[in-house]
Amino acid sequence: MNTPPSGVAPKNIPSGPIIGIDLGTSTSAIAFLTPDGEPELIQDLNGDTIVPSMVQLLPDGQLVVGSVAKSGAVTYHDRTAMEVKRLMGTGETVKLGKKVFFPEEIGTEILKHLKQAAEAKLNREVKDVVISVPARFENSAREATRKAAEAAGLEVIRLINEPTAAALAYGLGHIADQSKVLVFDFGGGTLDVTVLEMFEGILDIRTSVGDDKLGGKDIDEAVMALLRDKFKETTGKKMPPPSRDRKAAQRIKEEGEIVKKTLSFSESVQVNLPNLVGDQSLVCTITRDELDAQLEDMLMRAMAVVNEALARARLKWDDIDVILPIGGSSRIPMFRRALQFASGKELYSGGLNPDEAVALGAAIAAGIEQDLYQKQQKDIMILDVSPHRLGVATIKQVGSEQFVEDYFSELIPKDAKLPAITKRDYMTLSDGTGPIAIRIYEAVTEGNLCREHRMISELALRALNKESKDEPVQVEFRYTLDGTLEVAARYISAPMVQVDGKFVLDAPGAGGAEIPQEVWRNAPLAGLVLPLIEQVERQVKERPDIASTLNDMAGFVKLAVIQNDEDEVRKRLDKLTDLLFELT
Repeated sequence: MNTPPSGVAPKNIPSGPIIGIDLGTSTSAIAFLTPDGEPELIQDLNGDTIVPSMVQLLPDGQLVVGSVAKSGAVTYHDRTAMEVKRLMGTGETVKLGKKVFFPEEIGTEILKHLKQAAEAKLNREVKDVVISVPARFENSAREATRKAAEAAGLEVIRLINEPTAAALAYGLGHIADQSKVLVFDFGGGTLDVTVLEMFEGILDIRTSVGDDKLGGKDIDEAVMALLRDKFKETTGKKMPPPSRDRKAAQRIKEEGEIVKKTLSFSESVQVNLPNLVGDQSLVCTITRDELDAQLEDMLMRAMAVVNEALARARLKWDDIDVILPIGGSSRIPMFRRALQFASGKELYSGGLNPDEAVALGAAIAAGIEQDLYQKQQKDIMILDVSPHRLGVATIKQVGSEQFVEDYFSELIPKDAKLPAITKRDYMTLSDGTGPIAIRIYEAVTEGNLCREHRMISELALRALNKESKDEPVQVEFRYTLDGTLEVAARYISAPMVQVDGKFVLDAPGAGGAEIPQEVWRNAPLAGLVLPLIEQVERQVKERPDIASTLNDMAGFVKLAVIQNDEDEVRKRLDKLTDLLFELT
């Protein structure tokens, strides 16, 4: 039997059912485990196992979700939210009719819909859940997913990376295998490529890389551009922009999905959209070759991600035993041919539906959390890695008298095996009169400047005394298997004087923390935002019903202030002003 790594406390095993959810960009799905440990999808109340990730606000104020929302998307094109997953945790808003929503609120409605389906199927309350997220999801996006679940009445037991979940769905039937697997997870919003090794029921993640701006949504936009070109070619007129004719734009979008899916198994497709713009119709034929030409740049980006994953895992194609295509976009022949040509291998096609694999794997992860497979003598363990670099802001000397401020000093590298513990000593530039700021960052690029990355939080290490100047400091990071980052900073000469912080990074990932008043109010740009933040604080006291929405947006403003990014501060202020106007 596999035992937990040392240093991991025994977990509290939930007594009720834990369900697995794939909260996707284009579609979502929910699954549970049967008594014999097999994952099974659950139909929603509309009879769908693959649920469109769409929410619609009807004129009577009712919110509808899934296929009902999709069927009314043309009629209520200005009241329908779709593909909002990319906006999770960004502070952007979505407008349905005259009401403003955060993407997390849209996610909450989808999760409520899925929860209702699970409770109808299982005939009992469902509370605990494992939710899948893209491997490239950053701090704020993971935390936003958690908040959306909590607002839906769910408790997130674990956030699991989507490629890892897909590998679990494959691995359950191949527990005895010893193989190296490349997961090509091409979903609606992101492309994630994960390389892992399977042996004796262990899934050892070697690396996860991705492109969070490449997914089915981008392919849909390329197909829509092709349809617009065809409209101009056949009618001699340009289609109006989506902002001027949203109904026509929605019809083009829905037709584009049909074109994309049809060309996955056919060489050509006929398009017939009568009265698309006024009395002008679109009647044409689109071939697979035309679509391939439109997608060539995306193919190059996708294969670059694949090659990066292999390089980071220090493997060659000859070392890979299984190529697992996951996500609806992985069905596109052009991408499948490229993978087959590069690897010289056939893609796995053993009955695992690309649209279902992530939800099924999330349900298996739920079973692992309940120790179900140990009870059945099926040992399964996931050995995960850090998806991002973690470090602190420093001042780096690059010459005799030249310094680079806010230089990112890495403590935990990307792909570090969890749990990871690192200590590093730093010199300080302190006059002994004020605290030393320990700013903690998650890297989102390969750059070395903190302004390119996302700040998790800031800790203040108090001064020893006025006589102690430039005291060296030791910073320690502990990144645990349950997704907690523990940070400690202490003086080397007086180790009892230290400051600690604990941040839940959602195993793995990151969750933000409340930014202390003394941190952002003392920042150089605080004067720009103080009047509006105080107005927000007054509104929060007067209107508890909008407190969460306003506090979230204000948090983004404060974060930009701490990062001393004036352009970002002004951009966030504009959005906060607009939101205040909309809500009050």
